[in-house]
Order: sequence, then C-alpha cells, then structure tokens
Amino acid sequence: MASANQSRPRIKSRLSIGSRKIQPPRLSIQVDERIKKVRQTQVSDLPASRNKVAVTAANLLAARGEAMERMIVLLERTKYGSLSRGTKARADYLATVAECMSYKVQVTKLEALSTIYTPENIAALEKYSAHLRETLSQLEETRDIANQTLEEYDQVGASGNNRRGKSGPMADIARRYGDLAQEVDAVLKEIKKLKI
Repeated sequence: MASANQSRPRIKSRLSIGSRKIQPPRLSIQVDERIKKVRQTQVSDLPASRNKVAVTAANLLAARGEAMERMIVLLERTKYGSLSRGTKARADYLATVAECMSYKVQVTKLEALSTIYTPENIAALEKYSAHLRETLSQLEETRDIANQTLEEYDQVGASGNNRRGKSGPMADIARRYGDLAQEVDAVLKEIKKLKI
C-alpha cells in the first residue's frame, strides 16, 4: 500500500502538468511570415486555381465530345454517305455489265457452234466417224492375224536355230507390225479429235 501511495503524487504532478496550457514554441519572424503566406494562399489563391482547373477540364471534355461527334459524323458519311453510295452503285453497275458480257460471249459461242455444226456437217462427221471405226476394226483384225503369224514363226524359230539376223521373215513381220501399230495410233488420234 505504501507503494501505491507513492505513485499518486506522481499522477497528480502529471495531471497538473497536463492541465496547464501548452504554448507552441516561438519561431523566427521569417518562418512566421512564410506560414502566414502559405495560409493566405490556401485560403484565397488555391480555390481560384481549383476553379480554373475545373473550367479547363470542362473545356477539355467539351472539346473531346465535339471531336468524337465530328468523328462519328465523318464515319457515317463515309459509310452511308453519297460517296459510299456512289461507289456501291458503280460496283453494282460494273457487276451487271460483266454478267451481260458473259452472256454475250456464251451466245456468240453457241452461234459459232451452230454455224459450224450444221445438219450436213454433223451427218458427214458421223459417216467419217463410222468409216474410222470400220478402218480401226480392220486394222485390229490385221494386227491379230500378224500376231498369230508371228507366234507361228516364233514357234518355228524356237525349234530351229536361234540366230539374230536383221533380214528374213521375222524382221519383215516386225516391220509390218510396226507399220500397222503406227496406223492404228493415227486412226485412234483422229477418232479422239472427232469426239471433241
């Protein structure tokens, strides 16, 4: 208890110190003047500057809005304006002209074919095609006969001596066969040309 009583006077002394008014320390006159100027600037000049900044920001936003509005107007003019409509109309016109030219080319082609392939020409081409088919069948028969004869000669040559001479019946048959094969190829080419 004695220690508790000793701590009380200290509390009282602290309370008595706290109850006194604390005075700020004195600064120099120059610092006091600067503080007054700063307070004056805070009170008078700062609100005016804030107002100027607010007005400038409002003007900037208004200018931005006008620029956006003009940009939208220009975009609408380029997309839906007379220039774009004129360009689209020109493209449509050129597409129609190209389509008409295509039809004219087709008509001209059909007219040319109709003048070339008259009924008389078609009949003549059909007769010539029949003649070529008949010639082809005759040549195929001749080739078959030649192949058969060649096989007979091969059988005879296989039983006899094996000589490789350029003259004789085998060379003659080979020449004839080559000639016939060339004729068959020529006839086939002519038939293909006629089918076109």
